[in-house]
Amino acid sequence: MRVDGNPIDFVLCIGDDVTDELMFDQLKKMVAHEELPRNKVFTCTVGQKPSKAEFFIDDYTDVLALLKSLKVVATKSNRNYSLSDMQSFVQDTRPFFLSSSHGVSKSATSASVMPKFSSRHGLQTHLTPVIEDQIVSKWLSCLRQLGVVAILFGLLRWRSGVKTPRENKLLRYFVASLGIACSIQRVRSKLRK
Repeated sequence: MRVDGNPIDFVLCIGDDVTDELMFDQLKKMVAHEELPRNKVFTCTVGQKPSKAEFFIDDYTDVLALLKSLKVVATKSNRNYSLSDMQSFVQDTRPFFLSSSHGVSKSATSASVMPKFSSRHGLQTHLTPVIEDQIVSKWLSCLRQLGVVAILFGLLRWRSGVKTPRENKLLRYFVASLGIACSIQRVRSKLRK
């Protein structure tokens, strides 16, 4: 905290809905006007969604784990602990700088964002950056689903006009091919997660 004219240690702003975007926006303005140091302001949203926040965490339990890590780091008198010491303090077996299934933490990709001293390690453990591609992929998924519905509608209209056995067989093969393609796509998307 900023006390007696000393600079702040860091700013952590966590929000989980649209109304919190005002906080994130205000902090960005303060950083832009150099009222706050850029490398000491961390904005985070709970849940992966479009946001002005720089990072996201998956759910409220991650907020509790993050705050617990910060408490441990802030209350230790000697700040010269190793990463394995810090992990044992917070009883977290996950490696601090490895990427998780949710994405790569910003600390793993950019040393300029978070300084490499132990008082930041607890913060780096739980935060994951919001990636624009992840937001866009949701829109692409919706468009794909809309395309599938349009194809199915077209097939149903075509089916009503099919009169010969050859056209009927062709229609069945086409529908079976679409089903197989959709199944393969679902399996691939599950493997990515």
